[in-house]
Amino acid sequence: MQRFLPTFLCVALATGLAACDPEPVGPSTDEEQSLFDFNFRSTPSPAIPGYPGDGDLTIIRNSNAGAGGGDIIVFEHINVLDQSGSRVVGLTNDAIYSETGDTVLCTRSTEGAFHKLSDANGTVLYSAAGPWVFEGDADVDGMNPVEVYETLSAQLLVTFTDDGIVDGVNEDSDLVAESTEELDLATGMRKLAVAAMLEGNCGGAPLSN
Repeated sequence: MQRFLPTFLCVALATGLAACDPEPVGPSTDEEQSLFDFNFRSTPSPAIPGYPGDGDLTIIRNSNAGAGGGDIIVFEHINVLDQSGSRVVGLTNDAIYSETGDTVLCTRSTEGAFHKLSDANGTVLYSAAGPWVFEGDADVDGMNPVEVYETLSAQLLVTFTDDGIVDGVNEDSDLVAESTEELDLATGMRKLAVAAMLEGNCGGAPLSN
C-alpha cells in the first residue's frame, strides 16, 4: 500500500473540471498507517496465555502530568484497588462488578474485531481493538477504509504502547499513564477495564488531574 492515500474529494463541475479539497486526510506516520491497515472487520484477537499485562499490575499516572502525578490503580487477581489498597471493583473476563460483588456495572461484548464495554443501561462506553481504545461504540459497517480511519481517529481515546498509555495514536503522543507490565497485547477486557478505571467509569474512581 502506498504511504499516502488519495486524500481529497473531487466534485465534477458543470464545466467538466474538478474542484478538489486540498486538505490532507490519512496516515502520515507508521503508527497511523497501522491504524489504517488494521482489519476491524475480523474477529477479536485471541488471548495470549500468561501475558503479563493480563496479570497483576499497577497503573501509574505520568509523574510529569502535574497535580495528581504518581496516583495509582492496582489490578490484583480479580480485584481493582485504589492507592490505599481498598477494593474498588471486581473483574471477570466479561464484566466489572461493584465493590461488594453483587451488582454488574459494565459488561463486555464482541463485534468484529472490537471488544465493547457497555454500562448497565446498555450504552457502549468504549470499544477496544488492537492496541487502541476508542470512545463510545465503534461502528464501521458500510464504511470504506478512509472513512474507517477518519471515524476511528476521531474516536480514539488511548493507545497502549508497551508499558505506556498515550492519548493519541503515535508513540510521541502525551503520556497519560504507565503500567508496571506491558499492555499493548493484553486482552480487550483488560484494556477496557484500564480505560474505564482511568476515566472513573464502571465504578472506578478516576486518577487525579
